[in-house]
This record gives sequence, C-alpha cells and structure tokens, in this order.
Amino acid sequence: PKEGGAYPTGGSEMMATRLIQAINLAGGQVLMRARVQEFLLDAAGRTVRGVRLADGTEIRSPIVVSACGYGNTYTRLMPEEAAVPAHFCKRNAAGERDLPDGLANSASWIMANIGI
Repeated sequence: PKEGGAYPTGGSEMMATRLIQAINLAGGQVLMRARVQEFLLDAAGRTVRGVRLADGTEIRSPIVVSACGYGNTYTRLMPEEAAVPAHFCKRNAAGERDLPDGLANSASWIMANIGI
C-alpha cells in the first residue's frame, strides 16, 4: 500500500468541481461572482427565504448560507423591514444599521468536511 500524503486525481480543483456537481445533483445551485443585493424574507419578515441579485434576479430557497461576514450580512443585506434583534446590529446617528458596540466585522469562511 502507498503511504504518506495523498492528493486528489486532477488536483485540489477537482474537489471543488465534484462538490459543485453533488450540490447540483441534490437540486442545489452554486453561483460564483453573483452580487447579492439583498436577502428575501418570508411573509413574517423573520426568516431568509432567498436572495435578490444585483441584476434583479430573485432566487428562492428554503436554506440560504451567508458567507460574506457578519457585518455585511446584518448591516447591508438584511432588508429594512427585517426583524433583526437589537443585539445583532444597532442604528448609528444617521439611522443606518451598524455593528453593535464591541463587535468588529468578521472575515467570512465556509469549511466543508469531506470524507474521501
């Protein structure tokens, strides 16, 4: 048997390619470089149920994963009518959403644990 480090056939890019294929086969969709204008909410204004892209396209989904950081998620993408708890974001002097005191903007990342 071979020992030591292993690399996927086709390189690490092939892992991303296969993950996208699995998402597509499960009925999901992966978009790259698609600028999101805002989240779409349910009728109660409490749950994200899709996104509106900058070109006006609306994509509805029962699950939306935000990977753009805490600050962007709560201060830029949540529509004004969203029922965002006060401890998630505050209003600054101009009335715009801002991060709560003591909370700095975070970097975004997604980790996928894949068994090979």
